[in-house]
Amino acid sequence: MTSKHDSASRRAGPRPGPFEPLALPLKDVHRLPSSAPPGVVFDCVRRLGGEVGWHGTDGLWQFRGAIDRLMGGVGMRRGRSDPVDLLPGDAIDFWRVQAVEPGSRLLLRAEMKNPGIAWMEILVSPRGEGSELTLTVYFQPTPFWGRLYYASSYPAHWLVFQKMARDIVRAAERAGRRP
Repeated sequence: MTSKHDSASRRAGPRPGPFEPLALPLKDVHRLPSSAPPGVVFDCVRRLGGEVGWHGTDGLWQFRGAIDRLMGGVGMRRGRSDPVDLLPGDAIDFWRVQAVEPGSRLLLRAEMKNPGIAWMEILVSPRGEGSELTLTVYFQPTPFWGRLYYASSYPAHWLVFQKMARDIVRAAERAGRRP
């Protein structure tokens, strides 16, 4: 008998080359402190997408998913196969899990249609009595259209990722106060 984590369907999709952040020319970093311990913050990170959503940015992700569907992409229709556990190869909406280091790191690769390759890395590290969340989006643009896309969408992306990082921290701090 195989578990849902052994299913080949969870690992379907393109196999990109290795993630090399220094080789990716464009990045957007959001770093926020949290009074919650790292394990609580990472618990909020590993539940992203699916029914939990994207921490206050769901409407914008749904809009981006609709654009993706119009362009022939997967859109937001995939959800998650498991609401809590993540393994490399799992689909989360239009992202694909590339790496998970329990308690500290989640690396996602975008499978939406866009003129380049996008990655989102979320790191959680200890900081004093609490932790620090670092959400970084990397983008490898195609020469012309990718740079135009990045430049024109940067303000919206900055707001989305800043809000998402802030709301992850807030959710973790609320969860950390519960008995």
